[in-house]
This record gives sequence, C-alpha cells and structure tokens, in this order.
Amino acid sequence: MKNKKLPKSIDFLSSHGLTVISLLFLMVITIIGTIDQKYIGLYQSQKIYFESIYFNITLFKAGGYVFFLPLPGGYTVLAVLFVNLILAFVFKFRWRLRTFGVVVCHIGLLLLLIGSYLTYAYSVNGHMTFAEQEKRAYFVSYTDNEIVLTETSAEGEETKSFANEYLFKGATLLAPSKKIHVEIAYFFENCDAIRNKDNLFSNQEYVLRKIAPSLETEMNSVGVYASVFNGKNLIGRYYMYQGVPVDFNYQGVHYSIYIQRRKFPVPFSLKLLKFTRELYPGTQTPKHYESKVTLSEKDRSGQNSEREILISMNRPLRHKGYTFYQSSFNQEKDQAGNTIKYYSTLAVMKNPAEEWPYFSCLLVVLGMIIHFTPKMFRFAKRQGKK
Repeated sequence: MKNKKLPKSIDFLSSHGLTVISLLFLMVITIIGTIDQKYIGLYQSQKIYFESIYFNITLFKAGGYVFFLPLPGGYTVLAVLFVNLILAFVFKFRWRLRTFGVVVCHIGLLLLLIGSYLTYAYSVNGHMTFAEQEKRAYFVSYTDNEIVLTETSAEGEETKSFANEYLFKGATLLAPSKKIHVEIAYFFENCDAIRNKDNLFSNQEYVLRKIAPSLETEMNSVGVYASVFNGKNLIGRYYMYQGVPVDFNYQGVHYSIYIQRRKFPVPFSLKLLKFTRELYPGTQTPKHYESKVTLSEKDRSGQNSEREILISMNRPLRHKGYTFYQSSFNQEKDQAGNTIKYYSTLAVMKNPAEEWPYFSCLLVVLGMIIHFTPKMFRFAKRQGKK
C-alpha cells in the first residue's frame, strides 16, 4: 500500500529509480565480464565480476600509481535489487484487483532471485568419467581441488580432506590424529613437475615449476610447497603435485598426502555397461552417443536394488536430486591407432533450485497475461465503438 509518509531511506530503497540503477549496473557487469572473459577465462570472470561484492576497473596508470574505479559486483547488485523488490512489494504496491497481474509478475521475479542464490550457495557440479565395467559412487569437480591426508597405523586408517578454501599460502592443515600438521609455504595455481637435479628445497626427485594459468581453469594443475611438523619439530619439506602422493613414515605411522580434484560422493553407484557412439557418414564427427549403466542402491528394506538405465545426449538421468547428462567421451588407442577402450563422461549437477527458473518465468508470463488481457479487451471494445 502506498504511504506518502515513508522515511526517506525506505522511499529510496523501494523506488523505481533504484530498480533502474540496479538493472543498469547488471548490464555493465555483464558487458565487462563478457569482454574480460576472453582474457582471463570464464571461471575467473565469473568469480571477479558476478560472484563478488565489488571489483575495480583500472582507469589509468601514472607516476607509479594505479587509478581505478570501484564498482559493485554481482552479489551487491542482486542483493540491492532483492531488497528493492521486497520493500516496493510491501510499501509501494497498490493492492487492487486490477494490479493483481503486476503482483504475480513481481512474485515471479523475487522467486527467480531467491532461486539464483540457492543455486550459488547449495549447487555442486562436476563429472563422472569411467570405462566399461567400471563403477563409480562419486563425481569429480571440474575446478575445485582438495588436499587429502591419510594416516595408516596399527589401529587402522583415517582420512581427512581439506577443500579449496585451505589451498593458500600460510594455511595450516591438521592431521586426523592431530600428531602432525602441514603448513603451506607456497601455492601454485598452475605448475608442472621437473627433475630436482640439485636437491632444491627438498630431497624429492622432482620440484614444481610455476607456469601461467590456463584460461580454462579445469586445465590447471595446482600444487603446493609445504612443511610438515610435529609440534615445532620439522619432519620434512615437500612439493605436492596433483595426482602424485607424498608418502613418509613417522613414529610408526604411515602418512600419505596428495592433491586431487575434489570428489563428491553420491548415495548410489553407477556402473558403465556399454558405451555406444554413432558417427556422421564418412567422418569421425560424433552424431550421437549414449551410455548404458546399472544404477545400484539400497532400497527401503536395506536390500540391494539394481536397474539398467540408458543415458544419452538428450535423455539425462535424474535421481535423488542429481542429474546426469551425457557430456562427452574419450578413447584409448593402441600403437596401431585402434580403439581398445572407451571412456564415457557424464556431467553431474545437484541443484536444489533447478526448477525455480521455470516456475518463476511461468509466474511472470502468467502475471503479464492477467495484467494485459483486460486492457487488450477494453482497447478492442473502444476501437469497435469508433
């Protein structure tokens, strides 16, 4: 309901002017992020411009100084737009039957913003890659990494993983038993391994060499140079490279530390029975490919349950909140160039708000129909009288 005596702050925050300003900033962010994507890659562009509170635009450099313009990032703009819609909904809307369609439209927009937040905060995605007859009960992130620390002793084995937020210079990682800890001295965003001819900083056979990050973040191989301590006693210094574990023994316990793409478990398993591809005639270009899998899980009675499912390019598998799409494939060849094994890659997405955009857009369309249909009939009626 419109209130002429609103405080100035509420009046501004619920104003049409703030809506227009927010939409203009979204346009600016989209344009800048799209242009810069060519130079820094999609992942970095998304992080800097869209998943940020603010970002800086360099204007010019002079006398050793950099002059820049700070602009609000995607988080800030969307938060302001959300508050603007809520306050306008409460204080500015005229709650009448003829404005019911406008109300429905705005509810759709609010749900779209809420769904966007839920997608960012709670969705995970990655891929599941396996060969025929292999089984997987997890999928792997395209971009996120983790350090896995495993202790093996007479009492058994314990494993602890540290996600992306621990991969930075100065981070401290505590082992499951808390007997040792790892201090990261240097983090490599992208690197490769070379032979350690001079035993440089470590007695390992290899050291890591920093290389320029790829624009495709999923192609980067991260690494760290870290020190391992027992209290204040130095056990050793190690280079840790993606996919190459560091193993050592200390006080009767075997330790294994390695970096890998982050793994996400799923509450069931998929086994690839057969991968099939169809090529365009006379070419090596895939026309269609599909994976026949067995889905295994526990039923309500605790018994094993299995069923065969076909996943193709336009026929995803949706189960327990996870969606599996046929994404790509790879093949292993012998020295003669003959294919001896196929690997199928399924893109995996878990998004609690997957259906929200569709429902939100339907509400917006419905609201517009409700609002404009009576106006159209009234206009046609007036025209008929002329």
